[in-house]
Amino acid sequence: MIDPNNYGKVKIHDRDGDISKRWYVSYSFRNPVTGKMERFRIYGHVNRFKTRKERIERLRSLKRATEKLLQEGFNPYQTADNSNQSIDTVPSAINYVLEIKKQQLAESSYDSFRSHVLKFQKWTEATFQDHLPPNRFSKQDVNTFLEWSQRKYGLNAQTRNNYLSDTRSFFTALLDKDIISHNPASGISKLKVDPVKNRAFTNAQLDSIQEFLNREDPYFLSFLRFMSYEFMRPIEVLRIRVGNIDLQEGILYLDTKTKRDKKKIIVSPLLAWLKNLNLEKYDSSDYLFTRFERPGGWEAKEATKRRWFSAKFAHVKSSLKLGEEYGVYSFRHTYITNLYHSLRKSSSSSYEAKMKLMPITGHSTLDALNSYLRDIQAELPEDYSDQIVQI
Repeated sequence: MIDPNNYGKVKIHDRDGDISKRWYVSYSFRNPVTGKMERFRIYGHVNRFKTRKERIERLRSLKRATEKLLQEGFNPYQTADNSNQSIDTVPSAINYVLEIKKQQLAESSYDSFRSHVLKFQKWTEATFQDHLPPNRFSKQDVNTFLEWSQRKYGLNAQTRNNYLSDTRSFFTALLDKDIISHNPASGISKLKVDPVKNRAFTNAQLDSIQEFLNREDPYFLSFLRFMSYEFMRPIEVLRIRVGNIDLQEGILYLDTKTKRDKKKIIVSPLLAWLKNLNLEKYDSSDYLFTRFERPGGWEAKEATKRRWFSAKFAHVKSSLKLGEEYGVYSFRHTYITNLYHSLRKSSSSSYEAKMKLMPITGHSTLDALNSYLRDIQAELPEDYSDQIVQI
């Protein structure tokens, strides 16, 4: 605990209400070398505000926060190791972690992470806490941020859970570098998500979609067939480059959500389509699917590419009057459901069927596959009509 005699009263400097001048709070702290009291100023972005009322509210918040820090033992002369000296506010911590994550995450994942942690920074600014060091935040603070985000941005349960995951990842990165001593986002539960979208299609619906796209957009139909026949996510299909395709061996190499350079067998209908593209004409770095409806370069963010193909499916939904419960992922869910039911019929048990299904879908554990099958409601009981009493 810091001796109260080693620091002075925290003061507000409002420059007599003149907003053309720089406002701040100050306090004095005893220099451990000279023994003299030296003054420190804290601005805390107060001068961004253009009205006296806003500035005085900010100064009062800064004053309270500074008093709390000093009472809890904060010493401006005690610094962490040199690499962490400048990470003493929320913005500096976020910039530091973003540099790390940029090297670790795929583009779309990084963009999502960046968006979520910048929302956390915006909350700290709105609550006058952005000047605080990152180790001053508690579990209650993170909960308050999540509640604020839900109200301000109208988040559904899944998006709120994504905010939580990225906030937890942000603090974990700081914890790993010994910048903070605990993760305030740990122990916060995710909300239960009601899977409304991406319901599996019926066979009749699949026939209608195929007939429509054969006539209106054969290129998009090929995109959907890659998702359906190879059980891939949309972003994984968008990442396929010509160099990822080995036509001679019938192998596709790709980066997935969980693994790099994963190999998949190219099923015969897709192999025939790929051979007709004459891929030898293209550069190995060209993307297989682009907005030009042929392989080629496509310099755009993954989110932009995803929106391009999502808009195509939106047109299909509108034309065929499909409900909101259907999405692009519905194709993947449909084909996995149908394959599982087929394997279940030819296997001695559901366990055997799932063990055959795992290497096809790419799930690395049986628990992960079981969870996925439950989410898409693929696991239905066998007919039990002979076990009930009819009335």
